[in-house]
Amino acid sequence: MRHLRFFGRAGALLAAFLSGNGCGSSPAAPTPAPPPAATRDGRFVQDVDALATDLPRLHVNLFFQVGRATFEGEVAALKSRVAELQDHEIVAGLMRLAALPGDAHTAISPFAYAGFRRLPVRLRYFSDGLLVTAATPAAAPLLGRRVTRLGDLAEAEALARVRPVISTSNEAWLRAIGPNYLVIPELLHAQRVVASPEQVRIAAVGADGTVVEAVLAPGTDGAFAEAPTAGVPLHRQRNAENYWFTRTADDVVYFQYNRCQNAAADPMSSFARRLFDEVDRVPPRAFVVDLRANGGGDSSVLEPVLQGLRSRRYLVDSRRLFVLIGNATYSSALLNAITLKRQIGALLVGEPTGGRPNGYGEIRSFTLPNSGLAVSYSTKYFASWPDGDPASLFPDVEAALSSADHLAGRDPAMDAVARLTGGA
Repeated sequence: MRHLRFFGRAGALLAAFLSGNGCGSSPAAPTPAPPPAATRDGRFVQDVDALATDLPRLHVNLFFQVGRATFEGEVAALKSRVAELQDHEIVAGLMRLAALPGDAHTAISPFAYAGFRRLPVRLRYFSDGLLVTAATPAAAPLLGRRVTRLGDLAEAEALARVRPVISTSNEAWLRAIGPNYLVIPELLHAQRVVASPEQVRIAAVGADGTVVEAVLAPGTDGAFAEAPTAGVPLHRQRNAENYWFTRTADDVVYFQYNRCQNAAADPMSSFARRLFDEVDRVPPRAFVVDLRANGGGDSSVLEPVLQGLRSRRYLVDSRRLFVLIGNATYSSALLNAITLKRQIGALLVGEPTGGRPNGYGEIRSFTLPNSGLAVSYSTKYFASWPDGDPASLFPDVEAALSSADHLAGRDPAMDAVARLTGGA
């Protein structure tokens, strides 16, 4: 089973939801584009009609959660308002239509649309809130602080306002990719979080309780600086690599798997041989597979590692095999986590996954005729979890990462592994 994959943690969640449960073929082709209408309003109406026609026809089961009548009512409402809406508001409306079915793989990505700008901050949800993890000089006072307000709204209400345009099927994925939508001022305006896309007021609180406010204009001139942290744990190292491993000072073989894709210079087959040479040289106190930044790709890439673990039952029997999961674990990486747990016997540590164990995927896409917006859609249903229909794959051992942990350079998941194996 193959999955398309487009992201890794640093900036990577921007296009992750376009990853699919396969790169197979769709049974039908999109409707040929009509000649462009003469007016701006007419062209946008054509785009709404194209989405309303082709998405139900091409998706394997678009109305699995939201009925056709509801969908068609939303289509009619958007068409009726085209003349009174600005371009970015219409695009937000199209995104809402794609997100309405509740399939995270069926979406319109905002990140290739030229009419959307960015605020000079990067945000990330942790267990205790939304942290400013990076900023340009224009927003430097907000660095390392938790966002409490966006515009005139509390942070949670701002996310709730933006949520209808985000394609997601669970809360974990919303928290994984939601921050990337909250820095698009046009979406904040379209969803009535701010009165104007030209400036966004943000309030954020520091660890000492002091609140800083800044009014940000769109634009990211100047280099981004990361919020200073007391250390850089393993899970934040070498994130640009597809995969890597090390043996830690406290005798843990740590394998970080960031994307389900073979590295050109080091295919997984040869990498796995070196990995298990190290394991066999001196059996480690623990073997850790870290999938927390992995948004998918081709699920079969991991097979050499899976085979190696199957032939080393002592790692499971002695409770030394751990898989770290989180809200960015998605698509193929989710399937790999399920295999590691159900077939091999690994213990899952961390937080609920952004991927839903049973869900739609194997995506294709079509382009709206005038705006050029790409609409991804699912062509297959995957039943990967036979015991009910959980919203996420949940850890056996919960180890949530807080903003305080991030700033202090701590990793609660690795700390949990240490406790479970008698380490330091």
